[in-house]
Amino acid sequence: MSDHDAFLRAICENPAEDTPRLVFADWLDEHADAFPTPAAVRLRAAFIRDDVAASQRDEYDPVRLRWELVEKPRREAESWVNETLPPIQPWGSFLRAPLFRRGFPWALTVPPSDGAPVPALPEVAVPLESVRLGRCGHHAIEALRRAPWRDRLTAIEFEHRGNTSPTGALSQFAPDRVERLAFLNAAITAAETRELVAGPLFGRLASLRFTRAEHGTAVAESLVRESARSALSELHLVGCRVPWEPLGELLGSPAVARLRSLSLGGDLIASQMKFGAIADLVAPALRSLDLSDDAPRAEAVEALAAAPFVSGLHRLDLSRCSLNRDRTRLLAGGAFDNLRVLRLYGNSAGNEGVTALARSPHLAGLLVLDLGYTQVGDEGIEAILESPLADGLVLLDLTGSPASDEAKGLLKAKMGDRVVV
Repeated sequence: MSDHDAFLRAICENPAEDTPRLVFADWLDEHADAFPTPAAVRLRAAFIRDDVAASQRDEYDPVRLRWELVEKPRREAESWVNETLPPIQPWGSFLRAPLFRRGFPWALTVPPSDGAPVPALPEVAVPLESVRLGRCGHHAIEALRRAPWRDRLTAIEFEHRGNTSPTGALSQFAPDRVERLAFLNAAITAAETRELVAGPLFGRLASLRFTRAEHGTAVAESLVRESARSALSELHLVGCRVPWEPLGELLGSPAVARLRSLSLGGDLIASQMKFGAIADLVAPALRSLDLSDDAPRAEAVEALAAAPFVSGLHRLDLSRCSLNRDRTRLLAGGAFDNLRVLRLYGNSAGNEGVTALARSPHLAGLLVLDLGYTQVGDEGIEAILESPLADGLVLLDLTGSPASDEAKGLLKAKMGDRVVV
């Protein structure tokens, strides 16, 4: 075995450790001239060090946020990436956004097989953590069962329903390592959901996601019934249309009270009872809340802004929530003193709404503000320039702004690559 392969094996066998990754980066620098593209190898080594260093900072540290949102996407688009990635076609592709985690590819997708056997999945010389199954079919599951890296996985996503039960497929993985599960596009039935939540794996899960599930009631009721066994720190029910009564029971359960991250958007149902239940939420550990793609009325936004838990939030996503200028003003009055990331993409906040946000003393600590396609013109940009946000933000997204070139130029001169217009 070459030194190169030995280093990669050490990284794969010790995925939680940073030291093997940093030692490998140093080795790449020292031996770059032995590779066909020395410059690409040196860029790879530098990226590994930078990515590891950023990951060691607090999640909402400004340096880390700038790396993850500005610098890292730029670096991942450079030519050295494709020159140094291990080949994995035709049996899959590396998952992107982000492509790298702590310097290495971390997730891959296995595409739908359409009834044909999936090619054998060979050893991959990267510390894989996650796999996304395009379709849960017999051939894909059999290929994964024989994959040499199967027991390293800690996260599994089922993208579409196939001819195999996802709960049955999970028996092929190492249950003591899997801690994150996602079921997308109705990939799991109500009966399978009940089976999963009642089974031993559920009690070890840290994250559970259902997207566009057709049986939101079964999801909520199962989670309430097994709430005492829950170790979840993240729960995402996106587009599941959970009726307000079982949702209210779920939000009042011990499982939700312990969460750090919660997603309940994607319904577009404008349910005031839903937002009332959210406003009454008792979750002292909650740091991230995603209610995007819904349609709360003014009174629901006002209730959310006044909820006791918002003072502890670090991240709030209300993208595409029909927030007009008046509802945005109501939001700006909330006690979001610890909020670091606010996403309002696709709302009609306008100049008046954005001015209220810029002048809010509770939002002065924001580090990321997404105002893409929120109809921010010259007046809104002027308010931002006069506020602490112009100096404090790591990233301001004003994609689609109808403001004048002069106003955008002033903002660009002030914020440089910290603003997208």
